[in-house]
Amino acid sequence: MFFLPQFLFLSFSLFQRLRHTHYMLVLIFSPRPSSRVSRFAELAGDGDAGSRRLGVSAKQ
Repeated sequence: MFFLPQFLFLSFSLFQRLRHTHYMLVLIFSPRPSSRVSRFAELAGDGDAGSRRLGVSAKQ
């Protein structure tokens, strides 16, 4: 019972990492470079905020 919250937290952070990996794959394998840039701006919103959020999730 003690390990359940830790397990849930780990699975959630893993899910976040998988979602980020999926975004990167979409960016890399996007057919048109122009759409790649716009899609990255769309996904990240603000570039600085996106990198900060990724850094926080990686630290956890």
